[in-house]
Amino acid sequence: MFTTKCFIRMNTPELRAKLEKMGYQVCHCAEGATAVFLMAVEGDIHAVHYEELDIFADEVKSGKCKLIDCGDNELLFLALAAMRDDTDKDQYFVHDEEIHWVNQGAYIPKGSLFKCLVDKYYLDPYNTTPKFHRATVNEIIDYFQSQKS
Repeated sequence: MFTTKCFIRMNTPELRAKLEKMGYQVCHCAEGATAVFLMAVEGDIHAVHYEELDIFADEVKSGKCKLIDCGDNELLFLALAAMRDDTDKDQYFVHDEEIHWVNQGAYIPKGSLFKCLVDKYYLDPYNTTPKFHRATVNEIIDYFQSQKS
């Protein structure tokens, strides 16, 4: 199931469609024209409307709100919303060592993030030490915030 609670300061039909494709149930409240923030919470997408905006903003500032604020960074929001414990699809992983494929002219530096496109990422059964790990919330935040600068 989904593991990371977060919100984004935008609400578009395209974003809601991406979240549905990831397996979220989008509440009908998110489709209203007055919905300004989308929240990803435990497999559901809910919205904050203009009428609730002051209350929500106060909860974020005071620390009562335990959701990660993605601002308007859609890639960060989708990466965090993809974090779950029942599939690897759409989640980010980090290379734990550098990889060279000389014959293909490819080089992947240690610490590079990559997005998994399958349900279960393949592990070599003969290699007891994986060369990557599932990206943490902080690694994802650092990566996508550095991409915006």
